[in-house]
Amino acid sequence: MITAVNSSRNGIPVAEGHANPSLGPVQPDACLGSEIAGVTAALAAVLGDAGGPPVHAAGFAALVRTARERVIPLTTETVLAVHPVIGTSRALQERLTVMRGLPADVGADVRGQLAGLVHPGFVADTGIRRLAGLPRYLRGISHRLDRLGGNVERDALAMRRVHAVAAEYRQLAAQHPGDPAVAAIRWMLEELRISLFAQPVGTAGPVSERRIYRAMDELTA
Repeated sequence: MITAVNSSRNGIPVAEGHANPSLGPVQPDACLGSEIAGVTAALAAVLGDAGGPPVHAAGFAALVRTARERVIPLTTETVLAVHPVIGTSRALQERLTVMRGLPADVGADVRGQLAGLVHPGFVADTGIRRLAGLPRYLRGISHRLDRLGGNVERDALAMRRVHAVAAEYRQLAAQHPGDPAVAAIRWMLEELRISLFAQPVGTAGPVSERRIYRAMDELTA
């Protein structure tokens, strides 16, 4: 929880304080980083909802009023969401380090997925509205590792399917940098992983390779 607001920029409050101690032990740098990221993400959300930077004084004044009302609650919400994600990601990384018999290609795939989900700047990259999905994706990774022992061949087949779709997506992303519609397909890939590696975890909605290919085709039509 953000405990105080001690300063402002252009009339917009900037949160200062400490992470809620009830969240459990976490490294100080993670707390500080998540709070800074929370403020950044909250400001980005407010600015996005306003339709972008204001172009006149009245628009700026309205944006300041909205920010005063929303930045602190959004920052608190973001910090609370980020804290367990950081902890779970670290636990998974440690598990990969000590896990015996882990096929090299599976280890590389999982580490690559983790790096794509949790990395410096991931809060801003993910956005407040999608942060809630990260714990589910991390649970999907854990479930995959839990059941890997007797399902190596099945896992390998699923991995090839994911990689085939991901290769097409990377080409599309390179052709349309910064396109929100392309970014949405990136999250469809995470849902596809859940459906192939961790069905009991559950997807956010219907997903399949065909649906993803169709979404990509619509962008290039």
